[in-house]
Amino acid sequence: MAGLEVVWLGQAGFLYTFPNSVIVCTDPYLSHAATREKSRERIMPIPVPAWEVAADVVILTHDHSDHFDELTLRPMAESSQAIFVGPSSCLEHWRAMRLAEERFLRLDQGETLSVAGVRLKAVYANHDSGSARDAIGVVLEAGSFVVYQIGDSEFDERLAEQARGLQPDLMCVPINGRLGNMTFDEAARLTAIVEPSMVVPMHY
Repeated sequence: MAGLEVVWLGQAGFLYTFPNSVIVCTDPYLSHAATREKSRERIMPIPVPAWEVAADVVILTHDHSDHFDELTLRPMAESSQAIFVGPSSCLEHWRAMRLAEERFLRLDQGETLSVAGVRLKAVYANHDSGSARDAIGVVLEAGSFVVYQIGDSEFDERLAEQARGLQPDLMCVPINGRLGNMTFDEAARLTAIVEPSMVVPMHY
């Protein structure tokens, strides 16, 4: 996509480099933590060591180990000056890790904030987050680009209505159809409602 560089890190992880050179990372999972919990292997190899990820902003959509991964986030925090953003459940997990609280900005459903030249809006996602129910999707805006990162979510009418006609330049949508995520058919239905210029399936 001309002017917006997108790199997939596996699962729901992406690196977005916007034209203003701001780099936003979403849901980085760069370890084997979640697969070891379930005695499985990763679908794809770890593409880059966590400490080598150069991001200005790191968005965590919810508190599951393949989205909020301690083995990824600690080295990222220690090797960079990135600001971390996520819902209240993720903030509590961050505090439990005893990481610097000033490095984490809370962003719950319906809230917006601007950080490092990117405007973030947290929107509804139908998915749990640890022991909470505050998972978020995120709409990112920088310059003339709009990205809708759905995070993990089942399809429902509330999700469809909030995003109807959003028409982002890019939408990233889960398609695995289990564990609280929509099927590929539901993802296609949502795509028709949202009308993005480009859609990328993830979390499969």
